Amino acid sequence: MVRPVEKTQDQMQKEALARYAELEKTMPVFDAGMPNPPFRWKISNIIQEMPVVGTQVVNDVPVKLHSLLVKGSREDVMIEILDHFRASGLYVEDPSKQAQPMRQLQITGLDQERAISYTAMVDAMPDKTCMVVLGEANIGMASFTQLTRKARNEQVKDFAPLMPDAIAPMRTDTEQLHTMTFSVAADEATIRKFYKEKLAQRGYREVAVGTYVKDDEQITMTLRPRAGKYDVLLSLGLSLQAP
Repeated sequence: MVRPVEKTQDQMQKEALARYAELEKTMPVFDAGMPNPPFRWKISNIIQEMPVVGTQVVNDVPVKLHSLLVKGSREDVMIEILDHFRASGLYVEDPSKQAQPMRQLQITGLDQERAISYTAMVDAMPDKTCMVVLGEANIGMASFTQLTRKARNEQVKDFAPLMPDAIAPMRTDTEQLHTMTFSVAADEATIRKFYKEKLAQRGYREVAVGTYVKDDEQITMTLRPRAGKYDVLLSLGLSLQAP
């Protein structure tokens, strides 16, 4: 009995490529279609545009902001933006389920292909106009930043310590102002004692209740009670007492 000649790995690879080339000639071509064009804001009845200079970074997410004064009711403006989101192919969660963390009514649409979210915050004014803040957040860039930090084993560097058991911390950075917000289940005296001691260890002195200064830096703390907790806002900027 004649034993078959064993084929080398290189021969098997060449045969497989040849079979695939023949199969490719008869395979149907699958086309997912052209991607949606990049989203562009479109709002009617603009009275005035007020540009916001620079890019904010919120929890590693770069955010660009635009501010508009628009004629019309808050409901009409929100409906127009919602229709525009859907017509542009953005994913929009049911508006009744979208979080409303601020006093302005807001709605968000997501460009899933480019990992960019678009948010409109609308605040009604007494003269039947609306102040509209438009935000564009690059979620994809945030994921890259977080993965890079993890790969380098780097920690987030805060300008002030975060309290133990802090809930939903959010960090915002611009060129001249840095903020940190969170909620905590503690009383006011405990919060103020914590920051008075911790900031003193970093060289800050308290010049007024909730105001701490070191050289040309100033940290201001604002507290707001809410549902058995306190919302804490810490902001770092230039000291008003600096020469």
